[in-house]
Amino acid sequence: MQNFRSVYDHRVSTLNEEHGPLVEHLENMEKHIKTIYKELLDEANSNKRLREQLSDKNSKIREMGEQSKQKSDILAIFRRATELFEYVIFVQVLI
Repeated sequence: MQNFRSVYDHRVSTLNEEHGPLVEHLENMEKHIKTIYKELLDEANSNKRLREQLSDKNSKIREMGEQSKQKSDILAIFRRATELFEYVIFVQVLI
């Protein structure tokens, strides 16, 4: 019985010695996972902001394209009116 007790005590102390480093390793892994998770969230938030900025820029590009088209149309109207005015003056000079 004493021999069994000695073997048992030795095995318990060995397991206790192994338990400490495993717990420490587990704690380090948990910290590392938390760090990686935080980095992942930060990256996701950054990507979300970039997508929003890209969407805003695309909206502004569309809006500016529409404005450019409107101004080109107005310019074409003024050019046509100018040409017509020049023609009217030319005809008046001939008469």
